[in-house]
Amino acid sequence: MTEGASEQGRGIGGISARTAAWLAWSLATLSLIMFVANVALYILPPSAQPPITWGTGGLSIVFVFMLPFLAFP
Repeated sequence: MTEGASEQGRGIGGISARTAAWLAWSLATLSLIMFVANVALYILPPSAQPPITWGTGGLSIVFVFMLPFLAFP
């Protein structure tokens, strides 16, 4: 086998497109799981949280502040 034939399926950096796609989707899934866990841990123990003294958004305002962090991954 020639050297060019063995590198034909490799992208930049020596990783195949299939492996790169698998890695990207795995990291996206991990980010979503961590986001859901963050929301669950924020909602479940309300007695440990200080009372919110500003605004009337309640828990919905928390989602407004947390949701943009899903854009980074």
